[in-house]
Amino acid sequence: MHKKVISLLLVCAAVICVAAGCGENSAAKAVSTDPKTLSSQIKSSAKFTDQLSEISLQAADKRYGVDASQVKSCDVYVGTGATAEEISVWQAKNEAAAAAIKEKADDFVKMQKDSYSDYKPSEVPKLSTAVLEQKGTVVVLCISADNQKAKELVFSLLG
Repeated sequence: MHKKVISLLLVCAAVICVAAGCGENSAAKAVSTDPKTLSSQIKSSAKFTDQLSEISLQAADKRYGVDASQVKSCDVYVGTGATAEEISVWQAKNEAAAAAIKEKADDFVKMQKDSYSDYKPSEVPKLSTAVLEQKGTVVVLCISADNQKAKELVFSLLG
């Protein structure tokens, strides 16, 4: 009987240890969905050749053609226009809204590509490799001087 009790206690202890380990890994992979936090991390870690300036939610909605009712919050930084560089991070109200925002961001990149092909063709490669990712209700667009590095950064931030 003691062997059964000890065996049961060992099994329970093992389950608790495994569960605690899983919880720790999940916490380590927790992702911030706050647009200000994400954009700040991208801005400080990705490579930009232009000076980026923050724009308001209203200006961002207008710039991308996003329906404001789909947005919980966003943080958008744009360049001077001398480059196509910018960062936009959106927290949508739900995943369907995030998909719609991502589609608008994709349309924006295509429009910018057309504009820059005449205005400053040297910026078109940045637009062609722009980072546009959605994870759950978060959408990130990053157009930088090194989009490959920016893509790795965005993937690590989104988990």
